[in-house]
Amino acid sequence: MKTLLTAGLIALGATSAYAESKDMVVSCTQRVQDYAWYLDHPGEDMVATSKAFAEIFTEDAVLKLNNAQFVEETFVGHDAIAARYLQGRDVMRFLHVTGNVRIVPTGEDTAMGTNYVTVYIHPIGGSMAENSIQGIAEYRDEYRMTEDGCRISNRFAYLRLLGDDGAIADPQP
Repeated sequence: MKTLLTAGLIALGATSAYAESKDMVVSCTQRVQDYAWYLDHPGEDMVATSKAFAEIFTEDAVLKLNNAQFVEETFVGHDAIAARYLQGRDVMRFLHVTGNVRIVPTGEDTAMGTNYVTVYIHPIGGSMAENSIQGIAEYRDEYRMTEDGCRISNRFAYLRLLGDDGAIADPQP
């Protein structure tokens, strides 16, 4: 009887841990989608949207992006991430198509993941067929669970393909 009770308690603990990791994966996957949503929908008040965008990150988050010249830019914390969000919003619009989202819990309140994004950038009022830039990036993320759910603590974006030349860059390790 004691062995059966012990086995039951272990199974209950394992079930609870599985449910918590499943909840973490769902919450972190939502952050991946939120990132694309905010970039594609700046809203009427872009300053307010930039602050909401920054909130999908932890307060001490690091966001590293490769720009169109393949130069890495680093933004640390909510203020820097919100300021980066606003760059170019007055003349350009974005469309992000995310896929291959993979989230792997690494601890009780941490996870890591990757996802791919195809990005279309075009001038406001411009045609997607003309004057647009297309690119593919790989995001490598670290996540942390907070009382408000999953937040991105580190996001590294590796530009894989830009423009029409078809050259694919291997991601950095």
